[in-house]
Amino acid sequence: MSIEHLLDCAKDGNGKWKVNSRERTDLEFKEKLDQNSIRKCLKTIAAFANGKGGKIVFGVSNSPRYAIGVNNTLDEAEIQDLVLSSLYPVPEIEISDHPLDDFLIVQIEVAAHPKRPVIAIKDVQTKQQNNSTVLSQGVVYARRSGKTKPISGEEFGSILESRDNEIRNSIFSFLSRANEIGYENVAVADFRKYGNNKENVTLWLPATAAKDLNVIERAKLVQDNGADAYQIRGFVDLTLPSDKDPRKPLLPKKTARVLKEPITKIFGKWFPWNEQHLRKAAAHLGFWEHRRGDNKNTGYEPNTERPLYFEAGRAAIQRFANRNPDDFVDVVGSVQTKQNGTTRRTNRLQAQICICAESRRSRRASAEPTPRSALWRGTVANPLRVGMAGIKREEPC
Repeated sequence: MSIEHLLDCAKDGNGKWKVNSRERTDLEFKEKLDQNSIRKCLKTIAAFANGKGGKIVFGVSNSPRYAIGVNNTLDEAEIQDLVLSSLYPVPEIEISDHPLDDFLIVQIEVAAHPKRPVIAIKDVQTKQQNNSTVLSQGVVYARRSGKTKPISGEEFGSILESRDNEIRNSIFSFLSRANEIGYENVAVADFRKYGNNKENVTLWLPATAAKDLNVIERAKLVQDNGADAYQIRGFVDLTLPSDKDPRKPLLPKKTARVLKEPITKIFGKWFPWNEQHLRKAAAHLGFWEHRRGDNKNTGYEPNTERPLYFEAGRAAIQRFANRNPDDFVDVVGSVQTKQNGTTRRTNRLQAQICICAESRRSRRASAEPTPRSALWRGTVANPLRVGMAGIKREEPC
């Protein structure tokens, strides 16, 4: 993909390259390219590696967004060393230069890591007068609505689950290949102990082949039509009628209806919810990384190839909404929905502050302190929440 296509840029009336692309889950823009900007990008590199990969483009100004190029380039080995010493498992990155008119755009492309999650293994700070921490040891990062944030518990669980599903799928692909070849015609080579204490490879053969095998004279790797052959002992049939499937599959429309009630309880009737919002939430949790689902949370009907949502996936989406409501809105909501949510939270906070003030005046008048346990029971609301814009703590009412 050309850099012009990636940036979706074109020259305006002043001859400047206007960038129309927006930052998203797989794209981020940076204006400067120096040591501090690379350090600030470490958590985004980790987030891309924990997702489906992504690109960081240097030389793009912010607000208004134009392609302006970079003034200098950095040693690729230096960038690789910084990534190697800061993140584990180490993400795979590729650095490339893209001339645009008389200036240079630099791109770092990050591949999705097959052994997620990628974790920060040390604190990293910027090199300037007022140092700031830009990477925190032990934190797993993820992309959400074009921003890099520490991962939520539900997202972390989905990464581990996605990794396990990839292992299971690779095993089932071997089973499928063995079924095509015929189990009586294939062999399995066990390399797990190879190289340790001079252990040899264990080769599992069908009895009919083993009795005629002359290892010393005719030892060689045999292929069937150019593909490796494997012996699989036993057979797994995953086909089940939907009414007997213990995973309890539902079609998207039915799944959205089932989740409508708990979603409404969390956000209220104003919050829109349909199959499209369901798909966004499931995709964010990694349930649709493969076209046919992950076979645990999502799947498809073999005959119609319509998508299905299993009970485990429905429960995971509900947990995501319940435990991380703000993140959930960022993932599934439109711009208007996010604005409505912010307005409602602000109005509710202001109302609760008024109730809190009235409660304090009442206590002063009665000279009877409110028991601490009442705060936990919800008798007296504590509306001030850490992280709300412009509000700092924070005494209980």
